[in-house]
Amino acid sequence: MTTLRNLRKCSFLVGVILLAAVHLLQAQTTIAISTFEEDTAVVRASLLLKQAYEKLGVSMELVRLPASRALIEANNGVQIDGELIRIAGLAKQYPNLVQIPVMIANFKISVFSKTIDFDVNGWDSLKPYEVTFKRGFKGMEKHADGLRVKRARSSEAALEMLNMDRTDIVVVPYLDGLVLRKKLNMPQIKILEPPLEQVHLYHYLHNSHKALIPKITQVLKKMEQNGEIARFWKTIETDLLSTAK
Repeated sequence: MTTLRNLRKCSFLVGVILLAAVHLLQAQTTIAISTFEEDTAVVRASLLLKQAYEKLGVSMELVRLPASRALIEANNGVQIDGELIRIAGLAKQYPNLVQIPVMIANFKISVFSKTIDFDVNGWDSLKPYEVTFKRGFKGMEKHADGLRVKRARSSEAALEMLNMDRTDIVVVPYLDGLVLRKKLNMPQIKILEPPLEQVHLYHYLHNSHKALIPKITQVLKKMEQNGEIARFWKTIETDLLSTAK
């Protein structure tokens, strides 16, 4: 009887240990990556990065947060393991984030207007006008000094402000602006040429993932070299442009 009782105890303990091991394995093979709340072309990169992590047997979960908070949480590294894609050099402001040295996306940034016309020639050419862009968009925030800036909660809200004549121009990624213009039924909103700039975007991981960083770097470099990244964005661009017509 005692032997049977002991066997049951041992079986229970083994079960507990196995269950704990399963949870630990799941915790090690799932990472939480933050990005914007708004559904933008940038967020489409989650599909690409999920594919990259799957090659390593890692599941990537996307966590939608306000733009600035997403970076803060990723830098804290408590519940978030990294940031989807952002401009280069953010480690200066967020020292716990490691930039993966493979360009994930190259986005065209454009100026949208309702009534104003001018030739876009860099950020200085925007100085005579009131400029609106999405709050927390680091690629734009770094150019805010010297401009008359308004910040909107989203790119969609920024275009709505433009349509209601509450700002002179809006700066937004080209593809996002096209899709939103169609969604909001604003054919009167036009794109000024040439594009304001091209922005290179990179994936970031918290520095606690020292073992994962070189592995995902290697996977992404291979995807870059074999054209997988370029083909992915060509497909996304074609899809978004067809939606915007």
